[in-house]
Amino acid sequence: SFAGASGGSSSPSLFTFRQSTGGWVPYPPSGGSNTAPIERAIGYAARLTGITDPVNVSVKGNPYQGNVLFELAPGTGGSANDGWNFVGNPFASPVIWNNAEGAWTRSGVSNVIAIRRDSVVNGQPRSQVVYYDPALGGGTIRQGQGFWVRSVAPSPTLSIHEKAKVDPEVSVTPSTPVPHLVVSLKQGNVSDRAYILFTALGTDGLDPALDGRKLRNYGMFNL
Repeated sequence: SFAGASGGSSSPSLFTFRQSTGGWVPYPPSGGSNTAPIERAIGYAARLTGITDPVNVSVKGNPYQGNVLFELAPGTGGSANDGWNFVGNPFASPVIWNNAEGAWTRSGVSNVIAIRRDSVVNGQPRSQVVYYDPALGGGTIRQGQGFWVRSVAPSPTLSIHEKAKVDPEVSVTPSTPVPHLVVSLKQGNVSDRAYILFTALGTDGLDPALDGRKLRNYGMFNL
């Protein structure tokens, strides 16, 4: 419900995430306009109803370079629903989530990020969340891809730098391997994994900066 909208549907198809207002927020907002900008480093989620084939999205303009600061809502590290921020890779290049010097600057943010992967299995939509941890080698965030970051402090900070850019064809391996255990729940060719890391930095309780909180899968089971 914004000026310049195409089609006849009144249901929103593009969203941002605002923890302070309870979650997903239509974008542009009601009363807004189709001239609203796609802002740097903000995560956007598109709902493509009834589409099973890949969709190409074209953009134009000058690519962002240099250091980019993310705007994060605060968190406490307590409740499972607390502190989540949906942000986006601002570069026209894949980046890697890791602890390499000069790649990221962060404080009050969990080591673990989450990325949602949508697919269609046997004609049914499925949305699964996967997790990246630098201790396990991190993971590649594609250009323009949204990802979840969890704040665990009142004043979190997160910046990305040019050194985070990566060749997507190069395999990702941890600089210092961490002993870990993988527990996998499977049904047919679908699986959901949990990772238990054995590190001197961890405790038997909840370590907000180290432990990754579970985000629910949709259209499949959850471990």
